[in-house]
Amino acid sequence: MCQENSAPQKCFRVLAELSRLALRERQATVALIRCLMEVDARRLYLAEGYASLFTSCTQALHLSEHAAAARSVA
Repeated sequence: MCQENSAPQKCFRVLAELSRLALRERQATVALIRCLMEVDARRLYLAEGYASLFTSCTQALHLSEHAAAARSVA
């Protein structure tokens, strides 16, 4: 990893990768929320046997309760 005695170029690559991964995570989150909005609007979770979008998120998608709640109201 990047430490005080690491080559500056190696540190730059690590930090650039971190930025790239953070951007991909934000893009994936936006796509996930858009899809969840459609699932919720069409109540598609009912066909899968879930009583709510929240339950579908926690049981089918294995999101934490905190993450499911945040995405269910987004």
